[in-house]
This record gives sequence, structure tokens and C-alpha cells, in this order.
Amino acid sequence: MSNARWSDALDAAVAAAKSQLTQNWTTVSVGVVGQIQALVSLAKYIDDNRAVISDDEYKMLMEHQKGCLQSVIVGYKEISYTVARNAVASIVNALIKAIPGILGLV
Repeated sequence: MSNARWSDALDAAVAAAKSQLTQNWTTVSVGVVGQIQALVSLAKYIDDNRAVISDDEYKMLMEHQKGCLQSVIVGYKEISYTVARNAVASIVNALIKAIPGILGLV
């Protein structure tokens, strides 16, 4: 898959995060964008290496990375657990919409 598509997916995921975290975006943006970049990078790595990564491995890796993203978001005292979960779901949905082929990865 082209790097441009992954860049578009990253942009879509960041936009989704920003829409969910609007009131706190200035405070959380640096940490959240870094974790979104890690999530997209991991998805790309897994996509590039599907032949050597088992289904269980990539599911575990993606679940771990989504958990890290959620932990970073909820780590800000202004953001509740529910808001963090909704933000992660919105980010993942944006990735799936941007790159439908990653449905099994996230």
C-alpha cells in the first residue's frame, strides 16, 4: 500500500481525535498525535509483514497499541475514561474508513 494512503489515514485519524477531544485538543494533541502515529505505523508494519505475522500476533499488537492510545488520552485529568474510549473508537473507525483493507488489523 502506498505511503500516501497511510499518510491520508494518519490525517483522518488525527482529525477524528480532534473532533472527539475538541475542548482539550490543545492540551492533549502532542501526546495523542504521537500515539496515533504509533498506531498507524504498527498497522503499516503489520500490513507489510502479513506473511510472517500470525493473526494472533497482529491482533495482540493492535489491541496493545489501542490500549496505549487510550491510556495516553485518559491520562489527562480533564478527560474521562468514556471520552477516551470514544476517541479511540473514532480514531480506529477513521483508519478503517481511510484504508478499508486494514479492517482485520485494528
